[in-house]
Amino acid sequence: MFYSFFFAEDSPFNRSPRDRVQGARDSLESKNIINGSGRSESRGTVAPNPSSNSGASDDPQDDSEPDNEFGELTFPFGGETDGSPETENPQLAVPKPSSSQAVRDYYLMLNRREYSKTWGLLSPGFKRKHSKNSFYEYKTWWNKVDRIVIGQRKQVSQGENQAVVEISLTYHLKDGRTREDYNKIFYLVFKENTNSWILDDLLKGSSAPNYRSQGEANATIVTTDPTEPIKNVRSSPNTDGDNIVGKIRIGSRVEVLREGRDRTNDLWYKIYDPSSGTRGWIAEQFVERD
Repeated sequence: MFYSFFFAEDSPFNRSPRDRVQGARDSLESKNIINGSGRSESRGTVAPNPSSNSGASDDPQDDSEPDNEFGELTFPFGGETDGSPETENPQLAVPKPSSSQAVRDYYLMLNRREYSKTWGLLSPGFKRKHSKNSFYEYKTWWNKVDRIVIGQRKQVSQGENQAVVEISLTYHLKDGRTREDYNKIFYLVFKENTNSWILDDLLKGSSAPNYRSQGEANATIVTTDPTEPIKNVRSSPNTDGDNIVGKIRIGSRVEVLREGRDRTNDLWYKIYDPSSGTRGWIAEQFVERD
């Protein structure tokens, strides 16, 4: 049996294969427009199968950011932002160390024979005055000390870059002797680049302060030789040259103003005699502090 089929003139069955392909494309575009995409090509992509070993694709890959189809704001990972530029977290400020603790740490390092470190904590002026700017002399002297006992310490004052610390120390020498250093005054200068305190001899731009009111006696002049009832008072902590500025009798009550050391690192006291007004330096062995 023979059947005849008649198709409408615009039926797809009357079209050539090329026309039918074009018609399918036109139909797809129409569906996309109806669905609201507003584009002739679908923007959806299919994630590749991570288990696939098919190798690299022959199609060129586009590494650029995809177009924003609807003009929405997009946000980075981590949530939405207010549109302001991202800023790095501010670095936490390093707290300034305690000047009192810095002096204590200095002597703890001396006890551990860390002379290179302690030498680096001294100002150039301190090194010149007490060790002739010689690390060898500095190390040689401290090698005579067996250990240092750190007593009470007090932060007398601390400004932005300067501080004064008072500390009591006991030196146990290797030869069996013991030397006590009560209320030793340290002047310190803060170094921003190392965030550390440096031991100095005198605060920059100031004279040596007197931390006790003048006239308050806190020590007695003594001697082990009764044939020497009078001791010399000097303008500097040494016996060099003609630096005698006065004399003081054994048993006199005096005020200790400050401490210092000579070139051999021996201790001296600057004193004030309220009865005579004499002011100057006398060696530590002739002063008995209260």
